[in-house]
Amino acid sequence: MTASAEMTERLHAELEAVTHSSVTLGAVSPLHGGACQDNLAIAFEVHSGAEAGMYDLVLRGDAPSSLPQSLNRQQEFAVIQAANAAGVRTPQARWLMQGVTRPGAWSYFLDRVDGAAIGRKVLGDPRLAQAREGLAGELAEILTRVHSITPSTSPGLPIEGADPLEAVESWLRPLPEPHPALSVALGWLDRHRPSAGATVLVHGDFRTGNYMLTPGGVSGLLDWEFA
Repeated sequence: MTASAEMTERLHAELEAVTHSSVTLGAVSPLHGGACQDNLAIAFEVHSGAEAGMYDLVLRGDAPSSLPQSLNRQQEFAVIQAANAAGVRTPQARWLMQGVTRPGAWSYFLDRVDGAAIGRKVLGDPRLAQAREGLAGELAEILTRVHSITPSTSPGLPIEGADPLEAVESWLRPLPEPHPALSVALGWLDRHRPSAGATVLVHGDFRTGNYMLTPGGVSGLLDWEFA
């Protein structure tokens, strides 16, 4: 998504409304890298009030179409806020708004975090060698915090638990060609289901590529749309 003059004007007006201040809008540029949603890098200054300061954020908005089983931006915003409250290392989400990127679409701002996400850099960059040594433990600690979020700790979280096998089958059914290997695998998984446990939040796409790694360790977990 590229910011049009009309979108930039809407964004400027909305920022002034949510910050209760005059705002100087700087660079607005698209972010790519395989994201499923629309992401824009935005720099701006809030001149007065409680939100005064310089900002370098990401505006994450609904794409024209979404992948099956993915959360919308309102749900994603709520999930990230719950993760922030649980101490998960993930960028802070702020200022949920509608109709900025396109009519009817929801969007919100995320803090930007530094680091490498591309697998070959995470695995091979010599500057990350020390961070790699403790990476497994860091990721385990992050997962522990994610899984501490339950219906009782976040009763207003607007997502529901879903059967993962049914979800995958719903993705496969509309495809025009058969996938017998996946069907066999799903059948095996269905016959060997573990006993039901506690209901907890899961990230849904926890992998290299969805966290940022710096020489000092993991700086943030990204992409919550499959939580």
